[in-house]
Order: sequence, then C-alpha cells, then structure tokens
Amino acid sequence: MKISILCGTPDNSHIAFDEEINRLAAALNTDDHEVTQIQLRTLNIKDCIGCYDCWLKTPGKCVIRDDMETILRAYVQSDKVVLATPVLIGFVSPLVKRVSDRSLPLIHPYLKLEGDRMKHVSRYEKLAEQIIIVDTLEDIEAIEAVYRTQAGGGTRLVSAQKGVEVLKNEIINN
Repeated sequence: MKISILCGTPDNSHIAFDEEINRLAAALNTDDHEVTQIQLRTLNIKDCIGCYDCWLKTPGKCVIRDDMETILRAYVQSDKVVLATPVLIGFVSPLVKRVSDRSLPLIHPYLKLEGDRMKHVSRYEKLAEQIIIVDTLEDIEAIEAVYRTQAGGGTRLVSAQKGVEVLKNEIINN
C-alpha cells in the first residue's frame, strides 16, 4: 500500500507530535508499505486565490506554480493520505488548511447525490482516502464539521494520543 504522510506542524513547537508521526512512518515502513513523509513547512505552498481556473480554464491544474503539485500527485498516486496536524485554536494548522484549500483541482465542479449528501465528482478514478491525525481530540468540533463534508464524509479523524500501533491499524485496516 502506498501511504503519503503530510506533516502539518508549522514549527518546532510540537516536537513530541512530530516524533510520534516519525515513529508511525517507521512502523508503517516495516510492514513493506511504501511510505512517503512530507514536511509541509519545507514546501512553498501559496494560498488559494479562489479563481476557479482549475475548474474552468485549466481543468485539473492550478494556475499557481509552487510545490502544491507534489501534494496533488500524492493524492492521485497514493492509497492513503495522512494529514498530521496539531490542533491550533480549535482547527488544523494553517499548512494543512492551505493544502485542503488547494486540493480543488482533484475534483470536478459537478455534484452528485451520494446517500443524503451532495458530493463533488472526483477528477480521477482512484483518489487516496484521507485520514487526519490530530494531537488531541479536545476542541475539534470545527475540524469535524469541516472535514466531515469533504469526500462525502470519508475523511477520518484520529488522535495521535492513541499510540503508534493503534494509528497504524487505523491507517492500514480501516
């Protein structure tokens, strides 16, 4: 299984969380999974400007030229994408939020009814399942509300406090 871990810690203030994610990546690698770990803070990812050119003028391609292309490829080429983020002021880190906003080229502007929700149609036949690992499950109501609607409710939220083995199981088996 190909797994991409996007580490959204904005600085060195959450070292224990980063270390837990490093242990998770190492544990996943021991099971012969292909694991790629990307530190978002080392990339140049600009804010979405809301132009919708990725839908209308250059379908599937953002007009902003930066390192986001690496992240978009990870979503298309991976089986699972893990967004690892500390909870900051009740929400994901600004880096993870920026990646989420800039993921618009992965979907079409068209909607379809799936269950009781409207959902954007994926631009690709296979798109990675998204899992969010947070450092705490306290004050995460906003994260749950926003990401529950993404991918028709397919995004799962998991606490890093559960430990590496539980996280590994959550990623591989669910």
